[in-house]
Amino acid sequence: MAINRRRLFVGASASAVAATGMQFLAGKPAPATALAPRPRSGQSGLTESPFADTYQTARGKFLAAAQAAKAQIEHHRLPGFDDLDDKPLYMDTAWLGAHDADVVVVSISGNHGAEGFCGSAAQVDWLTHEARGSALPKGVAALLVHAVNPYGFAYLLRTNENNVNINRNSIDFKNPPPANPLFREVYATLPTRIGYDEELIVEFDEKIAEAKSKYGAWEVNNALGRGQYENSDAMEYGGTRTAWSSQTLFDLLKRTCARARHIAYIDWHTLINIGDGKLVYLCFNQTDDHLYDRAGTWWTREAIDRETVNKQWSDGTTVRRPSRSGILMWGVQNALAPRADVAGAVIEFCADPDTYMFSPKIGERGWMYARWLRHTRDYTSPAGRQIAAYLRESTSPTRRSFQHAALNAARDVYRRTFAGAARWAEENIAADPGRLVHYSNFE
Repeated sequence: MAINRRRLFVGASASAVAATGMQFLAGKPAPATALAPRPRSGQSGLTESPFADTYQTARGKFLAAAQAAKAQIEHHRLPGFDDLDDKPLYMDTAWLGAHDADVVVVSISGNHGAEGFCGSAAQVDWLTHEARGSALPKGVAALLVHAVNPYGFAYLLRTNENNVNINRNSIDFKNPPPANPLFREVYATLPTRIGYDEELIVEFDEKIAEAKSKYGAWEVNNALGRGQYENSDAMEYGGTRTAWSSQTLFDLLKRTCARARHIAYIDWHTLINIGDGKLVYLCFNQTDDHLYDRAGTWWTREAIDRETVNKQWSDGTTVRRPSRSGILMWGVQNALAPRADVAGAVIEFCADPDTYMFSPKIGERGWMYARWLRHTRDYTSPAGRQIAAYLRESTSPTRRSFQHAALNAARDVYRRTFAGAARWAEENIAADPGRLVHYSNFE
C-alpha cells in the first residue's frame, strides 16, 4: 500500500482529532471522553474535573478554587499580548498560610506553556480537596503559581511570546551564554521551510538521522535540547535577556517569601510516555548537595537518582536524559540566595504510549507543527484545528484514565512534599543554598 505522505496524522482517526480541535478552539465543552466521571467510592472525589480545555478555562478554575480556599490571590498581566479572543493573559498566584512561615512549598504550572494543563489541574485539585478546611503544617506556607508562561499556555506552545523556552532562560546574561557549537552545525542542515506536511517532516527526520549517524544519537539530542542562545527562531532558544515570565517569578518569590528560609519547589511538566500515573523526578539540585539529599527524603532517593531518571527518559524517548542550560529552578535558587535555600524538582507527568500521539518522529512532528502555528497563528482553518488538537493531546491527554492517574500521582507528591516541609520547619535550621548553578549542568 502506498503511503500518503500528505496525510496530517498517523495512527488515529483524523476526523476525531479534528472534532476535538474544533471544540477546543471554539471554547465548547470537551467531548465526553475528555471529562472526568463523577466519583465512585474510593475514587478521586471530584464532582467537576479540574482539567480544562483552554488556558482561560484553566485560569477560571484555578482562581475559583483559590478563592474558595480563602487564599490570597495576585494577578500579574503579561504586557503587550492577549489570547486569540483578545483576552488578557496572566500569571496568577495563590498564597495560603502565615507570611512568616519558615518553609514555603512553591508549586508552579505552565513553565512550558501548554504543559500547564496537567500542572493546573494538579493545583486546582489540591486547592479543592487539601487546602480548603484543613490547616497547613506548623511553620509551612504554600504558594501556587499558575501559568508562569501564559502565552505558551494559551497558544499551545512550549515557548513564550518571543519563542523563548523559559526553562532555558535562567543564565547570567551579563556574561557570554553557554556555547553549543554542535547545535549550530546540525541546525544549519535542517530544512527552513515553514510547513506541516509529511514531506517536510520526513526531510527533517532524515537530516537528524544523518547527524546522529555522524555524531551519535545522544550528542545530537543533547545539542538540540540543551538550550541555545543564537537563533531566536529555532528550538530551545534561551533568549538574550531575562524574560518577563522569569523575572516576574523571581520578583514575586523574593517579595512573598521574604521571611522564609527554605523553599520546597515543584515545577509540573509533561509528558514522558512510560505509563499513566508514573512520574519522572528531574531534581536539579546537585547530586553532592545536602538539598539533593533532602529532596530524596520526600520522594525517595531512588526516584530522583540520575540512573533511575536516565532509564525512564530513555524508555520514553530512546536516549538518556540530556544536559541542560538555564533551568528555571536554578534561577529561583540564585534569586533567593543566600537568604533562602531551594530543594525540589521538575516533575514530569507520564502517560501510556499511544499509537497516535507517540507515532514515529513525534519530536520532529511536534516541533514542525508548533513552528507553523507560531508563524501563521492559524488556529481556525481545518489544518490549524487539527494541529492544535495534536499539540493539546501530546501535552495533556484528555482521556479519563490518564487524568485520574495523573491526579492521584500529584496528590501523593503534594502529600509527601508537605510532610517533608513540616519536618524541615521543625528542624529550625538556617538557610544553606548549597551549590548554585549559574549557567549549565553537564552531568
